[in-house]
Amino acid sequence: MFEKIIKAFRLMLDRRVPISLKMIPALTLLYVISPLDLIPEAFLFGIGFADDIALAMWVVNFFVNRATREIEIIEAHDAPTRKNEPAIY
Repeated sequence: MFEKIIKAFRLMLDRRVPISLKMIPALTLLYVISPLDLIPEAFLFGIGFADDIALAMWVVNFFVNRATREIEIIEAHDAPTRKNEPAIY
């Protein structure tokens, strides 16, 4: 999971990843640090953090997979079909 977190940070800085996709981890971070929560940490200390951690892990996995696919699509679209010939769009 640590490698995925590092990859997520690198993908956040990649210009090929759409801003709309970058908003997902950003909004998740805001949710995790916000005082509003589905299961408050003040009442159920261990369980309250569990929903935040589960959501963060899911979002990191989703973001890395989706951003990687977006980059692959962009690179496939930009790659020429034959050597030294421009791609036909």
